Amino acid sequence: MLADEAFWENYWKNVSGWQNVNIRNSYDRCFDRLFRRWLAPDRKSRLFEIGCAPGRWLIYFYQQFGYRVAGCDSAPQAVSVTRANLAQAGVPGEVILADFMANTVTAQAYDIVLSLGFIEHFEDPWPVIARHAQLIKPGGKLVLEVPNYTGLNGWILKQSSHHYLDIHNTSVMRLAFFQEIAMRFDLVPRFIGLVGGPEPGLWDATGQRPLLLNLIRIANRARQLMPFLDHVNHSFFSGYLVGIYQKGDY
Repeated sequence: MLADEAFWENYWKNVSGWQNVNIRNSYDRCFDRLFRRWLAPDRKSRLFEIGCAPGRWLIYFYQQFGYRVAGCDSAPQAVSVTRANLAQAGVPGEVILADFMANTVTAQAYDIVLSLGFIEHFEDPWPVIARHAQLIKPGGKLVLEVPNYTGLNGWILKQSSHHYLDIHNTSVMRLAFFQEIAMRFDLVPRFIGLVGGPEPGLWDATGQRPLLLNLIRIANRARQLMPFLDHVNHSFFSGYLVGIYQKGDY
């Protein structure tokens, strides 16, 4: 794994307080629209999120879709933050402290398996994606998302935050890769595409010089006020790649 448990434990130590989906945020707005188009509310459906901290999407799917939710994370602090957020939101859901690749999560148990910004942290993503597919019930859906650190976003990060790129496998950030997932695991692609439009929120500003830091902040704030850009997508600048697949009902 390119970002190990110690990295994530330290990362989540700096995160606290209420975490929820906010439709005024361009990322949340775009993904809310995507999920409402391709996923259906159903109080009987079970959703499992891999790398679920801080629990924002577990809360969202429970409140907006009525799903029974659960998730896992490998860092104790990440699990602690997630459990606290679910409790504060009044959302029942199991959050497991586990190595996702270990056989601690029941196979073919979930109607929807959700993975946002997870598979790109592995040098070899294929065994990880295979494990995702094992968890889905026949007829269930797999939702995979990765950030787009190629093109403009990758160029900016190379100038300012090269260390951040080192924990991401950019080879998965191609639409052809998402198409290959469907073929390798006998999944039916329901949606494969770019989402989010231009997304300055991807430009890591940690430790940057004040001028560059302020420019990134201004660009990010301006983006939130331009919802028309949500629909302007191109591999050179869009924020995210998403695949939504359905498993055959054998």
